[in-house]
Amino acid sequence: MSDIKNEVMGNNLSTETSKEITPETKADATKNSVDFEKNIKELEEIANKMENNQLSLDEMLNSFEKGINLARQCTQALDNAEKKIAILTKKPDGSVEEAKFNVE
Repeated sequence: MSDIKNEVMGNNLSTETSKEITPETKADATKNSVDFEKNIKELEEIANKMENNQLSLDEMLNSFEKGINLARQCTQALDNAEKKIAILTKKPDGSVEEAKFNVE
């Protein structure tokens, strides 16, 4: 599931080459990571129920639809995280700066 992503590292996918790391951006990253983990766990539970034939046909169709939506959210989160990979550098004043890391 290496393509599953939901803003693990935050919502702002700015094209800036550097940006200040703030408590707010750290909180966003933590929240998005929790959402991603929650979605993955729910997706696994749906898959287990479907594999073990624990659902009626209607429940299976609804679960399948929900699973597709969860998978899309997770994929988006991982895509965003990949775009957000950054190099953290310490500035002379002691603050941390984030510089975009380009994958080629």
